[in-house]
Amino acid sequence: SYTADVRTDPRVVKVQVERAARGIRGTVVSSPLWACFAVLATGHIDPVLGTVPFVRGLSLIALILVSMIFAQLVLNAYRARIETADEKAVESWWYRLLALNTFLSVVWGFAPWLLWDPVHRVNHFFIALICLAIVTRFLVNRSNHLPFFIGSFMPLAAMLFLRAALSFDAADLVLAAIVPLYAIQVYWESSHISQRWDQEAHMRFVNGDITSALEDA
Repeated sequence: SYTADVRTDPRVVKVQVERAARGIRGTVVSSPLWACFAVLATGHIDPVLGTVPFVRGLSLIALILVSMIFAQLVLNAYRARIETADEKAVESWWYRLLALNTFLSVVWGFAPWLLWDPVHRVNHFFIALICLAIVTRFLVNRSNHLPFFIGSFMPLAAMLFLRAALSFDAADLVLAAIVPLYAIQVYWESSHISQRWDQEAHMRFVNGDITSALEDA
């Protein structure tokens, strides 16, 4: 079927991998800035947003920095090998970048735990806002292929949900309920985007094949 052709076309898989690599590259640049902003905002600068101990904030920044250095090393290896990679190697990179996406999301999932101030409710909603802003960025950069988006989104969303739900506070329980509702919405939207991007890439290659065949004829 046409859908099966799209999913199995190795050229489309290579496009998916390249888009994932570009998305991770953007994350490497922006994540430390987001982390510093969140830590400064919740670390005594404005008591309304929290009075999180400096050590906890510094721990989050350190986690983000180490994970981004690791991600950059993976991207460097990808760049050095992808041009000469065969079909099997490209598929291997697909799984490696998917795992890297998931790992980076898990690292960001520590933000609701390290920056959580149990005394300030505004702090909880501010952290949720930061996390959902990151998820929105994932929707833009990772929605080209659904598994990459799910790997980027689900760990962060799950850890935010658990942090809010385990507070057993009425306002936090409402916040926890919003997370799965938002997850369903973005999953639905990203699935359509993913299919459209893959179909457009596949059609571009098909048109190129037809053009080449006509030139040969």
